[in-house]
Amino acid sequence: MRRRSTLIIGVGGLILLVGAVVTLEPWVEAAMWHDSAADIQAQRNAAAPAVVPLRPTATPSGESPPTSLRPSGPTPTALASSAVLMPLSAPAAVLPQPTRDGSIAPSGQPKTPEPTPEPTLGPADLQLADATFQFQDPPQPGANVLLRVTVHNPTDTDGGPLHLDLPLAWLNGYRIQGIEPLPIDGTLNGQRTDSSLRLTVAGPPGGGNLDIVVYLVTTDEVVDAPDLRVLDAHGRLVGRAQPATEAPPGDPGPVYAVDIPRLRLHAGVIQVDWEPPVFVVGQLRASAHLTAGNSVLVGHVRGAAGYNIFDHLDQVQVGDQIVASSRGQTYQFVVTERAVRPEDDTSPVEATDSPRLTLMTCAGDWNPLTRDYTERLWVVAEPRDEVTAHPRPTLPPTPPPAQIAVPGGLGTTAADLVKAFGPPVGESASRLAVYQRNGVEHQAQLVDVPGDGTRRAAVVVEHAPVALTYAQAIQHTRSLLPHDATPRAAGPEGNTRFIVERYISAAVASTLPNESGEFLVVYNRNKDGTISDIAVGVGDDPNRLLDLLNSPTR
Repeated sequence: MRRRSTLIIGVGGLILLVGAVVTLEPWVEAAMWHDSAADIQAQRNAAAPAVVPLRPTATPSGESPPTSLRPSGPTPTALASSAVLMPLSAPAAVLPQPTRDGSIAPSGQPKTPEPTPEPTLGPADLQLADATFQFQDPPQPGANVLLRVTVHNPTDTDGGPLHLDLPLAWLNGYRIQGIEPLPIDGTLNGQRTDSSLRLTVAGPPGGGNLDIVVYLVTTDEVVDAPDLRVLDAHGRLVGRAQPATEAPPGDPGPVYAVDIPRLRLHAGVIQVDWEPPVFVVGQLRASAHLTAGNSVLVGHVRGAAGYNIFDHLDQVQVGDQIVASSRGQTYQFVVTERAVRPEDDTSPVEATDSPRLTLMTCAGDWNPLTRDYTERLWVVAEPRDEVTAHPRPTLPPTPPPAQIAVPGGLGTTAADLVKAFGPPVGESASRLAVYQRNGVEHQAQLVDVPGDGTRRAAVVVEHAPVALTYAQAIQHTRSLLPHDATPRAAGPEGNTRFIVERYISAAVASTLPNESGEFLVVYNRNKDGTISDIAVGVGDDPNRLLDLLNSPTR
C-alpha cells in the first residue's frame, strides 16, 4: 500500500514538473528574446520610416566633399520641415554670484560654506537650424548617404567646440567614411558617451553658420535616420532632430515589415533559414526580394502572452489586404488563396516568376511527442494592381464534399435533410422549411449553391420538446456543426436571454455562396436558465438568429 502511495505521489510530482516546464518555457523564451540582436533588428525594421524623394541639394554621389562648410548668407529664420527638432530650454534665472572662496552668499543670507552648489547654466546661444539625411544611391547595403547638420551662431563671438552625438545602436547599420569639418581630435573615432558616438568639431563663427557633413555607407538593410543631438562646449543642448530619410527610387529588397489590417497586426520581419523565433515574423532567406518572385513569411501560433504573432492568421480571408514594406517603400497585396496542407508539404515556398507574398503558420493538432503540428496554413497574396487589372477567370466551382456535417447539420443538402427527417411538413412564419422527427421540430433555411445544382442549409433551428441544460444543449449542438468547425473566441458570450458561440469553417466557406466561413450558434434561454431553442447559422449577426428562434413556428 505504501509503495502504491509512493508511486502515485511520484507520478503526480512528475506531472506537476512537466506542467511547470510547459508553462514556464514561453516566459523563459520571452526573457531571452527581449533586447536580443533579433529583437532589436525586428523593432528597427518595424519602425523603418517611409522615404521621401531626394531633394536636389545634396552632394551628388562621387563628387568631392565641399572645401568650405561655412556658407555665408542670411540668418536662417525657419527650420527645415524635414527635421523634427526639439525646442530649446527656457532662459534660466539670473544666478547669484559666488564669493571668492566659491560659496554662495545671496543678499540678506549668511554665508554657508557647505555644500557648494554648482552654477546652473542657461540655454545654449547656438541654434540648430537644419538637419537632412539623404541617400545618394538607391537604399541598399553599400549605398552612400549624407548626414548634414546646420548650426547657426546668432552672437558676435565664435561658438567654440561643438558636439554631434550619434546613437551607437543606429550606427550598427552604417559606417562613417568621412566628416567635414574634420573633428578636433583629427580622427573619425570620436568618443563613446551615453550610448552615443560623440564627434567634436570647431563651432560656427560669430554671426555665421556651420555645416557638419557626415559621409556614411550602409552596411545593412537600413533606411532610418539618426535621432541626433547637438551640444555646445558647455554640454548645453543646442537641438535634437531625427530628419526624414530622402532617397532616389530603387528596387525593393527583403521584407522589413508586414501589416495585416484584418488582424490589426503590424510586425517587423527578420531573415531566417526556416524556423523563426517565436516572437517575430521571419522571411525565408532563400525566398525572393519583395515583388521579385515568391517572398515567403513564416510565424508561429504559440509563445508567451502577446507574442503569438500568427495566432489569428486563420481569420484572413480571400480579398483581404496585406501591406509589406521594404527599403522605405510600401507594397499593397490582396489575398487570393488560402489552404491547409500536411506539415511536410512545402510546395508553396517554391520560386515563382510572378510576384507574390506567401504567409505560413502551423495548423491542425499539436503532437506533444514530436512537438509539432500536423498541418500548415498557407495564405497567398498577389500585388493589388495586378489582381485589379487582371482578375482571374471564373473557374467551374470545385465540387464540395458530399457531406460537411451530419445529415441535418449546417451546410448539408436538402436531400440530406430529407434523409435525416423525412420530407418537410410545412413552412414556418419566417420562411424556414419545417421537419418533424420523434417529437423534435427541425427547421432549415435553404439556399441555392450556384453551379453546384444543390440547395444547402445556411441556417438550422431546433425546438426541443423538453428543456435542456446548457451542457446537454452543447452536446446536442455538436451534431449540427461542420466537421472542421473551429471556435473563434475563447468562450461563449451572452446574458440571461441567450448564449452565443462563434465558429469558423473552411468547409462552410467553400460550400455556401458568398460566405467567409464564419457562423454562430445561438441558444435561447428560459427564465430558469435552461435551453429549449437552438439556431446554427452562417454570418456574424446573432440578432438575425434570435429573430428566427423567437418567430412563430407556423
